[in-house]
Amino acid sequence: MYGMQKKNMIVAFDCDMTLVRYDETPNYDVVWLFRWFYNRGHQCIVWSGGGKEWAQHWRSRLFDPSWNIIVSAKTKEAAAELKPDIVVDDEFVEFEGAKLLKV
Repeated sequence: MYGMQKKNMIVAFDCDMTLVRYDETPNYDVVWLFRWFYNRGHQCIVWSGGGKEWAQHWRSRLFDPSWNIIVSAKTKEAAAELKPDIVVDDEFVEFEGAKLLKV
């Protein structure tokens, strides 16, 4: 039905070239989008093809430590386990069941 949204979506945000620019400065437009989803009660994920430690580094720098945010490596296995509804990324990525929001 028009105007209805799925409650409690899981939204995964990539680090490199999405949350963070090539020069390792925050991409504030995407950080704002992350906060928009988070503040509306959706479960958010910070993940990276560079691994979980890299994702944790940016999670710590960009978001309040008290926020319940999942941190993960960006892999097919992680996507199968976490089952994101939306993936926010700078690249075309395909994970089963997830919609891509390319930025």
